[in-house]
Amino acid sequence: MAPKRVKLQGGLTQKIPSSIEVVWPKLDDFRDLILVLEELHEDVSFLFDNDGLMVHQYDPSKVSLTKLKLKKEYFDVYNYKGEGTWVPINSDAILKVLSCYEPNSKLTMTRNHVTHPDSDGTLFLEFNALSGATATCGIHLTETDNDLPLGSSQTEGPFANEIEMNPSFYRELSANIQTINGDFLAFSLDHKKQEFKVIMKDADKLTYEDTLRNPDKFTPGDNENGPPVFQYKFKKCTSSLKPVQLNVDHIAKFKAPKITYRSTISFSDEVNPVDFKHSLGKDGTAGYLAYMIPPKSAM
Repeated sequence: MAPKRVKLQGGLTQKIPSSIEVVWPKLDDFRDLILVLEELHEDVSFLFDNDGLMVHQYDPSKVSLTKLKLKKEYFDVYNYKGEGTWVPINSDAILKVLSCYEPNSKLTMTRNHVTHPDSDGTLFLEFNALSGATATCGIHLTETDNDLPLGSSQTEGPFANEIEMNPSFYRELSANIQTINGDFLAFSLDHKKQEFKVIMKDADKLTYEDTLRNPDKFTPGDNENGPPVFQYKFKKCTSSLKPVQLNVDHIAKFKAPKITYRSTISFSDEVNPVDFKHSLGKDGTAGYLAYMIPPKSAM
């Protein structure tokens, strides 16, 4: 997208350089990421800096914390120089704009230095539409509180226990939580038996359990000669955990985006937050999407 121009005296024009110019390798992956974030936040505040893109945002009740990091190397183009720029957008608005895109299209995202008295500016998007034409549009940025308090209970580890999963296995576990649709969800860990349990109760108070046991679990490959498929493993298991109850609605909403390489559930005790993290990119080094929530007893 060409930079905007402003008229100067004498009819001359001057380019207004873009403060942000980013090209996502696949629009479909960006849209899928927004769909995941929309479950948690109506408005999402992206922070662009010299290292890449970030999100660091609490839910309205200031209980759970969403964190996203995508390194600049993930993008096809990442041009930004500055001390950090917030770009708050409405999730529903951007999904409507991207409703008719060509599946293999890239997405160019720019923002110039121009400010508006009634908003924080405009984010410009360019992508290939289903019609074959190049679509361009601008989305007004929303007002949002970026000065969020960092709760003392929100820690990033190190964690005493970490269980790593194939994203498909995580999605299956998440689907089970949604299917049972109860109001009780708890995690427990028996350090001696090396057993991790997800305990759920449905509306009729019937109890369901998913049990993960060491050693690492693999399933047969796609054919008899194929390599086994990784399902989960205990990366770290150093202490037991009594059943810790979590908010069912919060956990069920945190999905694994398409670009997830591995999913990890980390925790230490009955007081500190449980950390759900998806490492992103082909080998998990492009960044991560994480969700931290304290046990109900600590809220």
